Amino acid sequence: MSKINNIPLASSLGTYFLIMTILTAFESGIVFSFWIYLFATMVSGGLGGYKILKETNTVAPFAIDGLTLGLLLITYFFDKVKLDNTETGSVIAFSIGLLLVVRYLIKYFKKS
Repeated sequence: MSKINNIPLASSLGTYFLIMTILTAFESGIVFSFWIYLFATMVSGGLGGYKILKETNTVAPFAIDGLTLGLLLITYFFDKVKLDNTETGSVIAFSIGLLLVVRYLIKYFKKS
């Protein structure tokens, strides 16, 4: 089995959209945002899977990495971060998410 060194950006986004599709379905059912996330999952997963298949002959359309975890932290804690709030846990989690996304993007664009 070949090792995948460079995980495509679309594969990480596909995983984020897949997780958001599942969370949206559990939280509010089959609503309009569910279909948007599902469509984005299929497009991103398809593009990521095709790129990995073309490079390594391995089918892996979804990957959990720093970008996926950072986007999930930002999405979950975005509405909980308030400047007048004394609870620092949500601010710290939101900041960690931002750092994960920024670090991933810096590494991604340095390779290009």
